[in-house]
Amino acid sequence: MSVPDYPVGVTLDFKFTTRQFSTGAPFAFDSGAVEVYEDNDITQITVGDTLTLEFDGVTGLHNIRIVATGGNGFEAGKSYSVVVSAGTVDSVSVVGEVIQQFTLDRSAAAVDLANGTDGLGALKAETALIVADTNELQTDDIPTLIADVPTVAEFDARTLVAASYFDPAADTVATVTTVTNQITAATMADAIWDETLAGHVTADTAGLLLNDWQDGGRLDLILDIIAVDTTTDIPALIATAQADLDTITGAAGAIVDSGAATVTVLSDAIWDEATSGHVTAGTFGALGLMVVAEGTVETSGSNSSTQIQTSLAEATNDHYHDMSILITSGAEAGQARPILDYVGVTGVISWTKAMTGTPADSVTFMILSNHQAPLLAATQTSIDAIETDTGTTLQTELDGIQADTEDIQTRLPASLVGGLMDSNVGAISADTVAADNLELFIEGTALGTLPQVDTQQINAANVVGDGNATPWDGA
Repeated sequence: MSVPDYPVGVTLDFKFTTRQFSTGAPFAFDSGAVEVYEDNDITQITVGDTLTLEFDGVTGLHNIRIVATGGNGFEAGKSYSVVVSAGTVDSVSVVGEVIQQFTLDRSAAAVDLANGTDGLGALKAETALIVADTNELQTDDIPTLIADVPTVAEFDARTLVAASYFDPAADTVATVTTVTNQITAATMADAIWDETLAGHVTADTAGLLLNDWQDGGRLDLILDIIAVDTTTDIPALIATAQADLDTITGAAGAIVDSGAATVTVLSDAIWDEATSGHVTAGTFGALGLMVVAEGTVETSGSNSSTQIQTSLAEATNDHYHDMSILITSGAEAGQARPILDYVGVTGVISWTKAMTGTPADSVTFMILSNHQAPLLAATQTSIDAIETDTGTTLQTELDGIQADTEDIQTRLPASLVGGLMDSNVGAISADTVAADNLELFIEGTALGTLPQVDTQQINAANVVGDGNATPWDGA
């Protein structure tokens, strides 16, 4: 029996018939199953094979499909046998019956047909192209067009117009076919590029320029000089330039772009430089030491305008006490406060004066080392002094002033209006005694008879006593 050969990757369908042993007639295959063996290997290939019993409803006809791919375990150059592994025919076991044998890529013909360059697939592709071209020729009606081509005799007789092949009034020449002695583009190109240089040395011509480029020409001599110099001075200059570039960019060879990108790269390099490498006193780099730590606001129900929970890892309580917290993002960006307290376990920072709002979650901040304690201490000392003085000396003096004011109010004459001397002349004239005394005083005739009263000055104002022997005794 001839064993067929197939290329790897094909899907094969084999049909076989089971027959009743007593009659030879097709008979059902009960509980049938098959396995595929490779060469002399006793390990069956268990994937890629499918058995269909009673194929198409026909008793005794069965189909085995084999998907012979590498993924299913099939290999080129190997032989395979499909064997019954279970089942009976008319209650008689048929296990061990060989159903089909085949090989994969075993024959030269199969290998050649599977060849991607000139095998069956390539031939089919070429055939398809030929068919497409043939169809196109049929569409263009090539035979009719060929039959309509003028004969040599018609060309020689120049009867194209007479034979109605060409109408000068209506037709245009789209393509000139090749005839004897016709000058084509290819002919002209060959004539130009194959022309010898020696015959074209006229000044200010392209021929002279090309002559300069040939071996021994002026440009060729210049190139020779450059080639010589390249091995001496120019390499040295390039090496010096490279050394200078290495000095600028560093050993890592940082790339500096041109134009706007240069500004971006340089500014990023400056601002993103680590502060740890720049601690020399008296330099701008040392100012970076003011930034003690950076962090973000973490979610907490206790966050407020005077307190936030942070991502800081420092575990020591009051580690940042008397330093400053500067908010660097969010609605409160730019606001800074002296740190009143720091709790190491929770990372909570608090301050006294409220910010304009509660910093939001994930807002960034910096801890600055500008120490606030001296200013706070001086301020607190002044506040303590004011509080102390307010409770003793100042308060005593204020109490005394208040008592004197109340005493004056009780002793002033009833003529006082709203706590002030009544300047109304009519009121003065109503007091006849006071008016007479005033008149005598003005005339100078009763100065000696004026009663002697004591006066006392209060707040630069003279206040008259009550007129008895002890005018200021309150009686």
